[in-house]
Amino acid sequence: MPIEKKVILSVEDLTLQLLETKTNIEYGSFKIEADDFVIIKGNNGSGKSTFLKIFAPTKMTGYCGYVRGKMFYRDAGLENSDMFSRGYDRPKLLRRVVNVTQEERFSSFASAWGAILEPTVVAVKEDSSIPAAKKKKMIAHAKELAKYYYEDVLRASGSFTAGPLAFRYKKATQFSGGQQKMLNLISGLIKAEVIGAKLILMDEPLNNLDAKNKAIFSAIIAKLRRRRREEGDPIAIMAITHCQIFEGINKVITITPNPERRVNKVLCERKFEPYHAECLEDFKITI
Repeated sequence: MPIEKKVILSVEDLTLQLLETKTNIEYGSFKIEADDFVIIKGNNGSGKSTFLKIFAPTKMTGYCGYVRGKMFYRDAGLENSDMFSRGYDRPKLLRRVVNVTQEERFSSFASAWGAILEPTVVAVKEDSSIPAAKKKKMIAHAKELAKYYYEDVLRASGSFTAGPLAFRYKKATQFSGGQQKMLNLISGLIKAEVIGAKLILMDEPLNNLDAKNKAIFSAIIAKLRRRRREEGDPIAIMAITHCQIFEGINKVITITPNPERRVNKVLCERKFEPYHAECLEDFKITI
C-alpha cells in the first residue's frame, strides 16, 4: 500500500539574521514529507547546525538572531518574526518533534539509566493534554524500551560492560565519549517512539561511534522507520551526518555559502546517490 505523502513541515521564505554580525542567512522554501529521510550537507562552518536548530522544539541556544518567514507543521501555522529572540519555544511542536543534539547535555547528577529516560518522562509529565492513566502507561513503555536498549543493544554488542546496577547509578558523564553518544541517541529514539513523534532532528548522530555501532544504530533507525510505515504513521528524519550509511535517504539539503553576498542558499534535491561506506563492509546487522 503506497504511503500517503503528508507534509510534515512546510517552510516559506525562511531567513535568519544574526544579531552580532548582521548577516542574513537565506534558507528559502522547502517541504519535509512523511517518511522522508533528509540529509543536510555542507562544508564545516557552513551553518548546518544553525539551520537544524531553527526547527528544534526549544528556543535556539548559542545563537542570537531573528528568524523570519513562515513555518507550518501539518495544519498548525507557526509564524513569528522574532520567535527565537523572545524565547518562543513552540509548545505545539514539543509532542511532535524530537531533537537529538550533537552535544550530550546530561545532568551532572544523571545516571546512564536516568539520562536515557529523563527527556521522555519530562515531556510526558509536562503535557497537560495526556490523561494521568495514559501517562503511567507511556512512562512504563519508556522503561521497557530503556531495558531493551541496555540488554539487547548495548550489552549484547559489547559496547557497555557495566552491570545493571552500575548502569542505573553510575553518572552518565563518567562514561566514554562514544558511550555518551549512544546514550544520547537512545534517549531520542525512546522519546520518539513513546510520544509518537512525526519528525526527528539529528545532528551528527553517529559521530564518535566505531564502525560496528554505526551499523547497529543505523539498522535500529531503519527498523523504527519500517515499523512506523507499516503502522500507517510514517516518521520523517532530518539529519546532519558525514557518514551517510542510513537506509532510505531520499532528499538532500545542500547549504552553500556565498562569500560575496555572505548569504547561504539551500538547494533541495530529490535525487540521492548513496555511496558505499567502508564502515559497513564487515558488518551484517539485523535488529
